[in-house]
Amino acid sequence: MTILFLAVFSVLAADAKPAPVVLHVAPQGNDAWSGQSDRPLATLPGARDWVRRLKKAGPLPAGGVRVELHAGRYELAEPLELTAADSGTPAAPIVYQGPKGQPAVICGGRRVKDFRPVTDPAVLARLEPAACGKVLQADLRAQGITDYGRWARMYSAAVGISGVGIRVAHNLIHDAPHQAISFSGNDHLIELNEIHNVCYESNDAGAIYAGRNWTMRGTVIRYNYMHHLFGHEGRGCVGVYLDDMFCGTRIFGNVFYRVPRPAFIGGGRDCTVENNIFVECVPAIHVDARMLGWAGTPDSQEGMRRSLAAMPYQTPPWSQRYPELPKILDDEPATPKGNVIQRNVCWGGKWDGIQAKARPYVTLRDNLVGEDPHFVDAAKLNFQLRDDSLAYRKIGFQRIPVEKIGLEK
Repeated sequence: MTILFLAVFSVLAADAKPAPVVLHVAPQGNDAWSGQSDRPLATLPGARDWVRRLKKAGPLPAGGVRVELHAGRYELAEPLELTAADSGTPAAPIVYQGPKGQPAVICGGRRVKDFRPVTDPAVLARLEPAACGKVLQADLRAQGITDYGRWARMYSAAVGISGVGIRVAHNLIHDAPHQAISFSGNDHLIELNEIHNVCYESNDAGAIYAGRNWTMRGTVIRYNYMHHLFGHEGRGCVGVYLDDMFCGTRIFGNVFYRVPRPAFIGGGRDCTVENNIFVECVPAIHVDARMLGWAGTPDSQEGMRRSLAAMPYQTPPWSQRYPELPKILDDEPATPKGNVIQRNVCWGGKWDGIQAKARPYVTLRDNLVGEDPHFVDAAKLNFQLRDDSLAYRKIGFQRIPVEKIGLEK
């Protein structure tokens, strides 16, 4: 009996595996701590670097390393990069694992918190009295918004807004596969943002995008700097994309540099493109009459009419705020009427991309095209106009506050 017990014990001992070194990580930890259960590290990069130092000091422990994540949320400012330097061996594996029965969430985004009531008088003046004191805002400006859309790569804008009267300001948005800002609804203000190198996996896409509604009017897109937008494989995209008969938007006082079709009116009505600077844009202006052609199918027209009928557009406050709306069905609704393009500066590139069917419905006046506008320092991408610019004297151009664009200092 004793001999049998010893034999079984010997087999179990031979099959036993060495225990791994356990490294603890917790959201409330500190990467300067030891990684023991009562002194955990705080981040996954911190744990990875700890394991790298262990490997550099000598062979891995016989049982390898287990990085044990405590329950909680782990926000990554950048992707966690693991290379060959982070590999274990079959006998000494390196394992990252979460706790049993509790979630350990690894997240590439950040929670938006510290919402506070809106106090800006200019914003409050645009709200209905009943809404004042009930609308909250959060500050997203500290670091800008970049490298988003990594999971759902299309139609995952950095900022998406809907409703009425929302302000999007002082953002730096860049390096993404698709849109920067998407909007629907009415009377928004999109201003003082810098946007570049977005839509790099798309062509029929806009850095700022809205579409397919006659009633969503009143949005102002002003004092933004948009540059270096090339689209997928350099085949182009759009700056401000008012798609499929979108109406009643004002594009005012923006600076566009090397943006294909920065002001794009896709068959819509009652839009204004005014007081913008276009530099090396091909073309600067696009207006088409798509509902008189390929977009005039019965299904497309019916969809537009349904969205119109869903709103009380023939009664106040709609009929007062948007006086063009009540008569739209009696005023050649498929035509791009009421679009005004005036007092813009275009230097380099190409000015006019207005399609023939649309041209009779577009008002063009007082644009400075192909005449040196006298930039402060174009070589350093400072496209502010000098005081002696022809634009001020000849077309009544208004100064753009370029020094205020982008992240607030």
